[in-house]
Amino acid sequence: MIGEQEFIKWRCLVALAHADGIVQDEEASFIEKHLANVSLSSEQAAILEQDLASPQKLRLLHEGLVDSAQSRHLIQLAFELFWVDLDFHKAEQKLFMYLRQG
Repeated sequence: MIGEQEFIKWRCLVALAHADGIVQDEEASFIEKHLANVSLSSEQAAILEQDLASPQKLRLLHEGLVDSAQSRHLIQLAFELFWVDLDFHKAEQKLFMYLRQG
């Protein structure tokens, strides 16, 4: 089981996948690939699965992310996620700037 801050980071990333209103197959695969190396509890995995099916409010989740290392990693992952489908949508750009401003 991962810690609370790392879990919040992953929940934020899943929320970001919904930024343009559609979770593309490439985005879902990107997240699944990264989560394959993460030791989630069954409860954490179920929450992330629900988050993939139903968008969560990024800003509410992000407020709980206070660990600077996890926050920096989220920014890196978000950039990669936003480009995985080769379409950096305006909504994604806006959220990326929000993340970078901290």
